[in-house]
Amino acid sequence: MPIDKENRFLVSIIVPVFKVDKKLVEKCIKSIISQTYKNLQIILVDDGNEPDYSADLKDFLSMDSRIRYVKHDKNQGLFRARLSGFMEAKGEYIAFVDADDFITIDWIRLLLKKALEGNFDIVMAKTVCIDNKGWEYIYNTNISRCRYNSLYGKDVFEFFLKDCGLDFSIHTIWNKIYKRELFENAYNDLDATKNHITMTEDILYSFILFFYAKSIGFSDHEGYMYYRNEKSSTKEKGDSKKVIKNISDILYVFTRIKDFLLKKKCLEKYELFFNQWSDRYFRWWSSFLEKFENEIDGDFKNNFFKAFNKNKVEKAFFEDGYFEQKKTSWDSSLEHIKKAIVSDKIKAVSFDLFDTLILRYVLNPDDIFRIVLMETDIYPYEEEVLFRYRKMSEEICRKRIQQEFPEYEDVTLSEIYDTFSEYFGVNKKLTGILMEKETAFEKHFSSRRNTGFELYELAITSHKDVFISSDMYLELKDVIEILDKNGYYGYKGIYLSSDRRLLKKTGHLYDLILEENGLTASQIIHIGDNIDSDSKASKEKNIKSFILTSTKDVLTNKMPGKYKGNSVKGVFKNYNSIIDINQAKNNLSMRCLYATAANILFDNPFIPVNEDSDYNGDPFFLGTLALGMHMFGIIKWLYEKMKELKKDTLHFSSRDGFYLKELYESFYKKINGDIPKTNYLYLSRKSLIPVEISQQEFVDAIFVSCNYKANSPESVIERYIDVLEPLTPQLKEFYESEGFLTDEVFKSEKEFASFIRLLKKYQYSPVKANISFENCKNYLESKINENDLIFDLGYSGKLQKSIIKAMNKSVSFAFLNNSGYEALMRIKKNELQVISYFDYVPSISGIVNEYIFSDRNPSCISYEKKADEVMPVLEKKRNDFIGDYVVDQLQYAAKNFNNKFMDYYSEYLNIIQVNPAEYSAQYEKYLINPKKFDQAIFDYCKIEDEYYGGISQKELNEIWNWYLDSKNYRIEENSLKSRIEDSENINYEYEVYLKNVHKKGLISKGLYWFLVDRSFFKKRLFEHFFNKKDS
Repeated sequence: MPIDKENRFLVSIIVPVFKVDKKLVEKCIKSIISQTYKNLQIILVDDGNEPDYSADLKDFLSMDSRIRYVKHDKNQGLFRARLSGFMEAKGEYIAFVDADDFITIDWIRLLLKKALEGNFDIVMAKTVCIDNKGWEYIYNTNISRCRYNSLYGKDVFEFFLKDCGLDFSIHTIWNKIYKRELFENAYNDLDATKNHITMTEDILYSFILFFYAKSIGFSDHEGYMYYRNEKSSTKEKGDSKKVIKNISDILYVFTRIKDFLLKKKCLEKYELFFNQWSDRYFRWWSSFLEKFENEIDGDFKNNFFKAFNKNKVEKAFFEDGYFEQKKTSWDSSLEHIKKAIVSDKIKAVSFDLFDTLILRYVLNPDDIFRIVLMETDIYPYEEEVLFRYRKMSEEICRKRIQQEFPEYEDVTLSEIYDTFSEYFGVNKKLTGILMEKETAFEKHFSSRRNTGFELYELAITSHKDVFISSDMYLELKDVIEILDKNGYYGYKGIYLSSDRRLLKKTGHLYDLILEENGLTASQIIHIGDNIDSDSKASKEKNIKSFILTSTKDVLTNKMPGKYKGNSVKGVFKNYNSIIDINQAKNNLSMRCLYATAANILFDNPFIPVNEDSDYNGDPFFLGTLALGMHMFGIIKWLYEKMKELKKDTLHFSSRDGFYLKELYESFYKKINGDIPKTNYLYLSRKSLIPVEISQQEFVDAIFVSCNYKANSPESVIERYIDVLEPLTPQLKEFYESEGFLTDEVFKSEKEFASFIRLLKKYQYSPVKANISFENCKNYLESKINENDLIFDLGYSGKLQKSIIKAMNKSVSFAFLNNSGYEALMRIKKNELQVISYFDYVPSISGIVNEYIFSDRNPSCISYEKKADEVMPVLEKKRNDFIGDYVVDQLQYAAKNFNNKFMDYYSEYLNIIQVNPAEYSAQYEKYLINPKKFDQAIFDYCKIEDEYYGGISQKELNEIWNWYLDSKNYRIEENSLKSRIEDSENINYEYEVYLKNVHKKGLISKGLYWFLVDRSFFKKRLFEHFFNKKDS
């Protein structure tokens, strides 16, 4: 929406007040009054305070004419206080601020702007917490919650509902702005709550509002400052009366929510998620019943248990605190810049252009010309020759111009290309083409930097004179076109070094701005990314400046004075590998990919990054940088293979192909403009059991398909029930008479083999097996043709063998990788047509990789015939709600990365040439060497592998760490390898050892490694004594 139209809309901000420290109330009100958006109605709701306190509240009316006062004769609780505020509200939009909190200066403007852009019913933004000691912090796990695109229809309510109460920022009412119409539609259901509620009232509000909402938008702005008082109503309390009141509120709220869902006829549909909400709050609060057991009436306790369908106290699970376990200090730098912009002392704001207002989707400016050369017929020249000539032409041109015109400090692009042609004798027609393309590509690969635009708009709406100043050789007309393309209007002047022939770096361009506009140095501020030209040079002119570090420098952890993670560092180090992965950093394609990731992740350079992390403990960060590139490589490879092999339809099998299918379709459409022929196959190892065991003699395959150590007779029978008769009491008695307790895990391979012999003889059902086999066969034949390609992560070839066996015809497969020798032999023996993305076995694959790639919907477990069609049968939804969130964030980020990259490179994919190992290096490095803070992203994520491992639910990190330990990848924080990867001099400690210690005695060697690397010292000490003992 145009900037000058924003103030048309009145926003009513409701502030309920009851017994809050008056200094906090004053701070709250002042933060609202000082908002950059001015068309406000501020409603103070006095919720039955004592007369003296109420008198003080009325004094606040004199602070601003926009403040209104509403009085409750008696305390009615937060729920009713907010509703009373709404009844007084006149605004088209509604917002809430609790009296002991406050908001940053640009909070309302940015939320309203987002609401108007998408006509959203709700806009949600980010919360900054403040503890009792004044520490301002964010929670890392949900730091990217507000990077989502908008949601519509039923997705709005389901987004809220499926959080299951884990992330408080979803259900709090005050970190959002609401369309008035939404409140009007929901009013009758809200007003039906007459009780005094102060606990979980936000949840009741949000259940109703999100149900009625038709749309929600997200703003990545950090701005609601929430005092998270550890002694408040939402944390531990002191006396039993308070506990009884809080528990009574919770009981009432969840009863009201259940009644509301029943009324709306959707309780059955959403009961699984509702139960998760209620169970979680029961766990959080039922423990207080034990704490105050002697002071709480038994009937009260029984009513509480009955309402939540419980019969005893339950302790909170560790996973209940998932979203609050990782914290990082908030960076208020952006707020300081905004306060400087709106200061009455400042009349003008100067902005740098590239990397400040405009992003390039290349890592280095020189990369633009490299792309130009790749996209141009330059025969008979070599690309590297012309590239170097272009760079030298700029240097030569500057010297020439300064000799001819000493007062000129800079040159134009056309002057550079004139030199290119004249000095090096390159055909003028060719240099003309190159200059035209370089200018066109500068425009194409440019994009708005949203944080820069946010500051720019603030300066415009604050009625400051805005100037754009840049040391840039592009022509003025081309810069104006770039600004227009990216929505920059309303500036007073553009000061380009190529146009004005003066540089910021010398300070002379700043002098010109001041002189031509009658400004003093104290009346203007400058914002840019370059330390020399944007900071040092402006300060020499006494102009206050602020640095908006480039996204590239933030990604590579080069932001002055601030840690931004070492996610990129060390990825392309060889570490004695036989593969020269170090070459990848010289690959233009990789630089383009990294530029895209940098622009997505660090548009706002002040996003706080925890010093114990590389990926900030943030699934969006990990999904963008590591998973995003990895999946792009796979999709591009599949696209090229489909063309090369001239295949008809690309099938994505099993749940781990679901997200790749979405990405592939988007990739294909951006290139070709239409949707490719694709299909999602409902497959799993379990669903193909009837093919694996299609005859009685194949029952023995169970012996190698199941891990006896993790299975019992009952679990085996349940898994293979599609080819077996049911376990009757008679059969159970028979097995027990043979020495098998059906619910006990097998003790040995021999025992397992003996049981399979009996299973084969007494329980195999040829009739069921034949029906199930035919269902499998008919499903596969209805979906797959011979000239199709089926993608699967891999790995053993067993699933593919079953598909070929069921269909009795040849079909081709694409793997991420195979699992090694046995898989290769199976592929060869069964004449499977398999191509693999990796031609090696990655260090970490299998269950961890599958978890990250897999769709969160239930797995296919069998097939059944309905009328004339065979349909997949799905298992029940599993309880892994944290996993749902994590994988959703990872895959959303990866998809966002791929779409953004294709926005700029879909026409230039011929220049993107990268080996699979290079595409995936970032992802694979994370899997084998994650920092604990970053691995904790997957804390409490549940996995299952019932088919082989007999694992119904286990934590992913437990399996992952087992993999790491088995391969000696589990590394302590202070280990030599950890320090090596953070060091420029990779082998420093070992070089010191070889030079000074290696030839010395055992004690000297031991002392050295004891001081340098304790874990290595312990390892060698153990080996020394172990070897000595063996000898």
